[in-house]
Amino acid sequence: MDIKADLLVVGGGMAGLVAGMVGAEAGLKVVVLRKGQGATAISSGAVDIMSYLPGANVPFANAIEGLNAVSEIYPLHPYSVLGYSDGGLPVDPERVVARVSEAVDWIKGKLNGSPSALVGDLGRTIQAVTLLGSSKPTSLVQGTMFVEGSDDWHDSIVLFVGFRGFPDCNSSITAKNFLASRLPGENRPRRVANCTLDVLPFGQPHNIYSFDIARYMDREEGFAELAKTLKDHVRSTGADFIAFPPVLGLRRARANKFELEDKMGAKVFELLAFPPSVPGLRLQNALESALSTDGGRLLIGHEAVSFEKKEGHIDSVAVKTPQRTFNIIPAAVVLASGKFIGGGIKGDESGFVETLVKLPVVDVESYQTAGARPQRYTNILALSPEGHSLFGVGVAFDSMFRPTGTDGQPVADNVFAAGSILSRYNYSAEKSGLGVALATGYAAGANAADYVKGALP
Repeated sequence: MDIKADLLVVGGGMAGLVAGMVGAEAGLKVVVLRKGQGATAISSGAVDIMSYLPGANVPFANAIEGLNAVSEIYPLHPYSVLGYSDGGLPVDPERVVARVSEAVDWIKGKLNGSPSALVGDLGRTIQAVTLLGSSKPTSLVQGTMFVEGSDDWHDSIVLFVGFRGFPDCNSSITAKNFLASRLPGENRPRRVANCTLDVLPFGQPHNIYSFDIARYMDREEGFAELAKTLKDHVRSTGADFIAFPPVLGLRRARANKFELEDKMGAKVFELLAFPPSVPGLRLQNALESALSTDGGRLLIGHEAVSFEKKEGHIDSVAVKTPQRTFNIIPAAVVLASGKFIGGGIKGDESGFVETLVKLPVVDVESYQTAGARPQRYTNILALSPEGHSLFGVGVAFDSMFRPTGTDGQPVADNVFAAGSILSRYNYSAEKSGLGVALATGYAAGANAADYVKGALP
């Protein structure tokens, strides 16, 4: 049986869920398709806005500085497009900052009170501590990953917590690296310490995963046992700060943080995670819950496989599940299917292709990639400040985030795009992935709603 929708969103990560929520807020009947977990669910759970210029080793002072720089240097960047006037170029940097800030304030409001409630703003860089003990600049972190005063460790004692059998975090190495990475002066703690806790219900102390510990922490009896053991280590070290791997819980993370701080008499925070991570899944779950609250419909395990186009308009989209295939009849479509992780773009020896509408794929400088092998867009060094231009390929788009063809014209008047499927930016080098997903999802959702309501040509 076919489904009619005002707005169909293909992709259920940050960009797609944000676009869906914006559409639902505008009163549209929204359907979001998610065939599997994408980049948001396996992310660190922090939201980077704009940390580096590609090739730079020194981060921006804050996201506002980064957005201003991008607006001046890269006029075709997705952020820059947010600053176009009604007539297009030139870019207005103040408009860029205002529109990104609007999206940030909006998502913070949407997630307020959830396990993934976000802390931060564009005017401040948060130096999040990672599982390696190093610092990573970012703009927004979940409340469990942030503690007021952690930017200044002067004369403090920091206790790093590990779990026996949990290979992702060696608390001794993390503590040593953290101390070694602090420059002499006021930002250096007086002492660091580490401890290792047992998570008894899992039997042998090996091959324990972060999600196992998080579910254990969500159980009252498990949490109580862990807190009792941890208290002895806090007493013996005199810890002012307690750094946990990102495992404080999937459902009760914020409550666990506050309860631990009360019991221990110290400030508690989670370290920044490697993907896949518990905070990433927490963020995904919170976004999906917010979509449902707004009245949007999420179809999990559903893949958009083909479409019908009539008179420059996507008329229907075929959707496949393991059991059946049916059609969705949308008034507007937002493509937020991601890049390589989400499957929105695929590359092989014959080149790159957008997988649903078969849109042409361009590189970060808007050159066509037809016939180009993916290896051409990789760097000889696996890790470098320049990153890999591979991550900059995507679909071209106009000022309304409508995908364009080789002639520069929109391929369909009712199709919009958001997130990493877009070209003209390199999220890996810039550290801007979820920020661009948020800002462009917010814009594409609003543009799609205007189209459906007849306010957009």
